[in-house]
Amino acid sequence: TKGHLDDLCRAATLRVSSRNPLLNPRSIPAPTPTLMELGALRPITSFGTWGRSAGEFNNPRFVLHLDGGVLISDSGNDRLQVVSPSGRHVKTFYGSQPGHPTGLATDGTWLWVADSSNCTVQKMRLADGQVQCRMGSWGEGDCQFNAPEGLALHAGILYVADEGNHRVVLLDAPTLKWRGA
Repeated sequence: TKGHLDDLCRAATLRVSSRNPLLNPRSIPAPTPTLMELGALRPITSFGTWGRSAGEFNNPRFVLHLDGGVLISDSGNDRLQVVSPSGRHVKTFYGSQPGHPTGLATDGTWLWVADSSNCTVQKMRLADGQVQCRMGSWGEGDCQFNAPEGLALHAGILYVADEGNHRVVLLDAPTLKWRGA
């Protein structure tokens, strides 16, 4: 009834009161400033320019931490580049495979690369870039992708963000066997 509803509304109404520590604005601690608010968060350096030479980039897409450096999917140049923490070029993995590298994952020995233009995922030896196996083709069924992008590795499972198919696919990381979507 209307009277009952009014009683519930009155009971639920809270007023700011200096006697109620939960509702007293003076009893709420001020937020701690973040590093960004204090102005302490500034880039130390940046590296790279547009280009096709070693250490230059054309549409860098994903960055992956490695021991002693960073691996960058240089998608517009159809390659992967490793740079030191200071940005000095260390090495490049070339080839039409990967054709448009995007997502990256590693366990320190192996490297998994999503290739959005070839609709594949491949497993490479991190030390030399030698491709061990590759799977996928364009489509929306099992073992098919439509622009695979991000990768994550956990407990022997490779998770693939299959952007064009609006799904996450699970692969067996050692073999790249399809586990499901």
